[in-house]
Amino acid sequence: MDRAFVLIEDPTRGPLLAQALTEALGERVLFLAPHQRPPAFPCDFLIAAELPGRCGLELGFTLQQSSASHRILLWNPSPSDLYLWTAWLLGFAGYLDCADPWTENLRWLQAFRETGEAWPPSLRARAERFETVVGSRLRGLRPGEEERLADLARPISWKERANRWGLSREGARRAAQRLCENLGCEGPEALVAWAWSYGLLKATTEGPIPAPALSLALRALSHYRFKNFPERLIR
Repeated sequence: MDRAFVLIEDPTRGPLLAQALTEALGERVLFLAPHQRPPAFPCDFLIAAELPGRCGLELGFTLQQSSASHRILLWNPSPSDLYLWTAWLLGFAGYLDCADPWTENLRWLQAFRETGEAWPPSLRARAERFETVVGSRLRGLRPGEEERLADLARPISWKERANRWGLSREGARRAAQRLCENLGCEGPEALVAWAWSYGLLKATTEGPIPAPALSLALRALSHYRFKNFPERLIR
């Protein structure tokens, strides 16, 4: 292969996994820790790292911004529909579930090297279904509005929400109503229930926060809305 094959993984697991992949695929798979600088030349990246406060989607997006020639494949266990949609939205080469059989994943890794794509039909179908049911509604949001969505899920007063949003209490109520209308929900309670049901919010000890994948998707949609990034990102 002309393109280097680079595995990004946690340092405790990465070297052994890179060695196992090298032996299984019959070609060298280079190991790179998430904090290390990636090569400047076009590469095929297999991202298996999930770190606290930073998901593989963000690593892939950063690599993609550094060079449009990089091909990004994510490899994590049991991805959510939101994660799959965001990877599909960003034009990543694919997404593999490492909980699937090793031999099946190796087959897709070989396809990735040969064709530049590795989207198992079941995972692609989930991403496309999420776009139809949820993603098309999320495209109307602006970066930052996901924080208001999370605030609506917090048991705080409208006065506190207004302070957090920099609005009057009446202004905060109107902003919440607009958010409900944009997402096709009848009111804040219905909106919050809908958001939880599709994994748009994440529970933490400090309270609900936007799912990192949602924040990344909205940031990317805003940045590339008027650019030809991938077509599905701006349609």
